[in-house]
Amino acid sequence: MEYKRQEFVKGLRLEAHHLIAMEDAIIEALKGVPTASMGSVTLPAAAWTGTDPIYSQAVSCSGVTANSRIDLLPSPEQLRDLLTAEVSLVAANSDGAITVFAIGGTPIADMTIQIMITEVNSGVTS
Repeated sequence: MEYKRQEFVKGLRLEAHHLIAMEDAIIEALKGVPTASMGSVTLPAAAWTGTDPIYSQAVSCSGVTANSRIDLLPSPEQLRDLLTAEVSLVAANSDGAITVFAIGGTPIADMTIQIMITEVNSGVTS
């Protein structure tokens, strides 16, 4: 007598081939999930250009591609200093070239700020 391997999930009887199909579906779904890595950029106080209220500076970081979303991750101290100065920072990526914008003014001291680089599918906006 041959026995089939069976698993029970929330009261449902699933045979091995069902589990394999579910695993394959999960792996396929995860192929579109963005991957992320960490980096840092240095923002020299003297390098800001532009006029009030929007200033900018070009920065670079290895691992950035045309499909990278760049998120700035200031430390608590940096965030406090930016809020006190009423300055907001945001990063933009144009074909792999990063520009950081300062809105409301510019930081008065050099900053090295952590960034998260997330690869997204082309054509996907976030």
